[in-house]
Amino acid sequence: MPMKTLSNGLNPGVPAPYTKRVFIGEYGFPSGPSGYFTPQEAMARSALTVQTAMAWGAPFALVWEMYNSEMKPVAGVPQHRGWWLINDEGEEMPLYTLHKSLYAQGQQWVAAFR
Repeated sequence: MPMKTLSNGLNPGVPAPYTKRVFIGEYGFPSGPSGYFTPQEAMARSALTVQTAMAWGAPFALVWEMYNSEMKPVAGVPQHRGWWLINDEGEEMPLYTLHKSLYAQGQQWVAAFR
């Protein structure tokens, strides 16, 4: 459902400390051995998701997930699906680097207003 449609359906209520009151609760693109995307593709799609959410004015867009908790059988053997920032080997994925960069930029933005 489009975020604008969700936003239009909200009761006025108490004003929030940000312009929009709708956020993305979870997003992600599986990139593990049984995932659908390479780590670079997952990062690029995630960057587009975050850019779109920010351009619309969403206060939050939360990635799913730090470590993978979903397995999918491949030839009868459970495989990680790759919903992760850090893989099962402890390696930081490109998506981790993207979010680390976004966090650092956010901290700089906040510091500029102190």
